[in-house]
Amino acid sequence: MFASVTPDSAKTIGEQNRVAVEHALKILGIPIVARHLGGSVGRRMIAHASSGLVEIYVVGQKKVDC
Repeated sequence: MFASVTPDSAKTIGEQNRVAVEHALKILGIPIVARHLGGSVGRRMIAHASSGLVEIYVVGQKKVDC
């Protein structure tokens, strides 16, 4: 995605993202009931507030419902 991102820095970015999201969810009182982390592919997450359903789309794979 970014020309200057190396495998080592990508791990750091991913870890920083995880920490930031977990912190924000904790502040908002939203429990984490599952995780879909790691690897080297992109993801897109859609959270439906009305139903609590979360959809995760992984590049090159079928949708995962959580």
